Amino acid sequence: MDKCSYNISVSYGVKPGADPNTNPDQPFLICSVAYLNFESENTLSFTLTNPGSFDNSWYARDIPSWLQLSESSGNISGGNQITVQCTINREGLQPGDYSQHINIESTNPRLSSGILVTMKVTNADPVVNLSKIKWIEGKVKDAYFCKTSGYLYVLTQKPNQLLYKLPDNDSLYAVPLSKTPNCIDVSKDGKTLAIGYNRAIVDLFDAQSFEIKRFYETDCVPFDIVISENDWCYIAPDIDQWTYLYSLNLKTGVTFRAGTNGTIYEKTLIVKAPDQPLLYATRTGLTPGGILVVNIANGAAKDTIPLWLVETGPAIWLTPDSKKLIAANKKIFKTPDYLSPAFNTNLPVVGSIDIPRNIIKSLDYCESLNTYFVVGSDYYWTAYNAETLY
Repeated sequence: MDKCSYNISVSYGVKPGADPNTNPDQPFLICSVAYLNFESENTLSFTLTNPGSFDNSWYARDIPSWLQLSESSGNISGGNQITVQCTINREGLQPGDYSQHINIESTNPRLSSGILVTMKVTNADPVVNLSKIKWIEGKVKDAYFCKTSGYLYVLTQKPNQLLYKLPDNDSLYAVPLSKTPNCIDVSKDGKTLAIGYNRAIVDLFDAQSFEIKRFYETDCVPFDIVISENDWCYIAPDIDQWTYLYSLNLKTGVTFRAGTNGTIYEKTLIVKAPDQPLLYATRTGLTPGGILVVNIANGAAKDTIPLWLVETGPAIWLTPDSKKLIAANKKIFKTPDYLSPAFNTNLPVVGSIDIPRNIIKSLDYCESLNTYFVVGSDYYWTAYNAETLY
């Protein structure tokens, strides 16, 4: 039998043929460790060495939110090395063991070096008083805290009910609802609340006695609702993909629709700008969701609804002065005005909410403390990345 010999090339994480080595005599970048264990330490390091004669560029990827590198990319000249400091941030993390493979990619020659990073979080103090937690029966669909009256309102399905909490009482009181609720909003003066249901119906209630003021049949099933001080109510539809924003005249019961330039999509979330005839919206079913600006100066929303094509995540909030807009993806934008063209890009980002979570689930501002309270979450749920209040 004839003997054969083979040359076998093995690489980690990349295809060697995808980026041929332009310097065949150049040796691989050397990473000093394959494992970093942050058992009780907060800072460790590793060294990258270029043993060759030519420059070698590198970058790190798959870095978890709880790990910070002093450098995440760079260039190492021939015969030199760098030390990368790795710092752990355990703040806001649930107790348990965490691990992540990070990869160091080098380009000349091409190579991936894997580092397994492990970390433990222990002895976390309780962040809430468990005795004060109120367990709610049913599926929570929407909630609203009225800063004018101090009332907290919660809508649930199965059972269909409106829960409310008085400002001087920790108890939750229930008002049974005959229909399945989807969304709620409360007037600025705290006297009237509007509830939209899983059918084309809106009910108007007294916000403290809970007597029904008026029943409205609308042209859409409400996903989100805003009640304004101008005797109008604005409704974003739950279904129908490319659709309209609906304006409901609370005096006449007549519904008008706006948005014929094709900007409104099903499950659009809307917020009212304080003391301004403007609504802001984002389309939760699209990526990017964008920011829509709606003019309601004449009561019914104007038909032209300008769009800023930026990514926001599934929600937006306005600052108390309406000058900035906070998005669920943690970006803070300069609030656009209505005078912009119908289609826009590159809305200025003026800041960010720095929390160790991927998205903001809920947010509110306390004027007396000059403080934002933020609930952060990740894109998927586990026991170690549950929603956390910051």
